[in-house]
Amino acid sequence: MMRTLLSTSLLLLAYTGAMAAETPHWIWKAKTSSEGERVNFRKVVKLDGKVTDAKLLVTVDNLAKVYVNGTEVGRVSDWNDPAAADVTKHLIVGDNVIAIEAINADGGAGMIARLNYKKGPASFDVVSDESWRNGTGNNWKETTFDESKWNTSVDLGKLGIAPWGDVFAGAGKAGKGNVTAVEDLQLAPGFKAELVYVVTKRSADNQRPRRCWHFSHYAIASRW
Repeated sequence: MMRTLLSTSLLLLAYTGAMAAETPHWIWKAKTSSEGERVNFRKVVKLDGKVTDAKLLVTVDNLAKVYVNGTEVGRVSDWNDPAAADVTKHLIVGDNVIAIEAINADGGAGMIARLNYKKGPASFDVVSDESWRNGTGNNWKETTFDESKWNTSVDLGKLGIAPWGDVFAGAGKAGKGNVTAVEDLQLAPGFKAELVYVVTKRSADNQRPRRCWHFSHYAIASRW
């Protein structure tokens, strides 16, 4: 009886461990950064089964494009306003890659990310840490890319440290943490839209940054 209880307890502990949330860390290619510096990050995620739900949170001080298996899933235009995306449909059984094209406009720099995915009742986290690779190369956003010559990243501190604080608090909720994707806008036939700018300064009532769109019959060249 005692042996049965012990085995059950160990199984419960293992299951609870899988459910425990991990803390993401701010990372960069070095402790210091330069104005206009670009850093490419990638993390391979191996899945042994189909996921039922997957949410990705990413922010960068200052700008970023976010990809999963080569498909763009979000952008960051203000580190205080993380990109939040449902990436369930982008994940496959086997190797997956999260790729982040980051830019430091000025001052300090950092990137932080958390992928939470579910398989049945169990929940798992993949978080940014020193194991994430950074470097350059062709087709680096693809799962087939050889990252063996890329560098590991430098840990700047865990989620919540100054000056960023808990940037993921409330991210992904309605009106928070997202810039509406172009494909989600309802446009009249023949019209196209471009996100012109994001007002990052918060008002006295602590509202999130406002998004300003430009609508046109003509395509607008991207700044990226």
